[in-house]
Amino acid sequence: MHHLRRTRGFTIVELMITLALIAIVATIAVPNFTQFIRNNQLQAKAEEVKSFLLLARNEAVSNRARVKLEFKVDKNECNDDSTGDCWRIIRPGQANAVIRKLEYNKNQAALAAVDTSMATITELFYYPSGVSSAAARLTICNNNSPETGYLITIAANGSIRLHLRGKDEDNTTALANCE
Repeated sequence: MHHLRRTRGFTIVELMITLALIAIVATIAVPNFTQFIRNNQLQAKAEEVKSFLLLARNEAVSNRARVKLEFKVDKNECNDDSTGDCWRIIRPGQANAVIRKLEYNKNQAALAAVDTSMATITELFYYPSGVSSAAARLTICNNNSPETGYLITIAANGSIRLHLRGKDEDNTTALANCE
């Protein structure tokens, strides 16, 4: 006669140990995953700003006309139902036609534009030759944290460069501030 073996389930101790291990892994993984998502959102915004600047330069060159970039435009001046502040690309002389707007929420990503002497600038021009009216530094940061922020530089010749996360122009020195 064969005795049927009785199948056994998990004991309560085994289940509690498994749940404890899952809880430990979750407490470690969730904050890291949240930071990973924030970093990716900030990088996406930096890429969007770079594309915005490239569009302004391209508009000036392709239309053989001066194009104006306006920085620090608050949502009341964006003239629509914007949820945050915006930067604008404007074609002067044609009733200041707005070519494109770049909206941003200060709570998610703070954008700052300064010249080479670190003075805040509110506008910049691209000329038909593709050169800019001045060299500038644009920073994109979250929570005023330069170690995770991005620097975009505009050279006087109009070229635009997105630097490594948390790095200054030389890509080795840490970004000092977000302004």
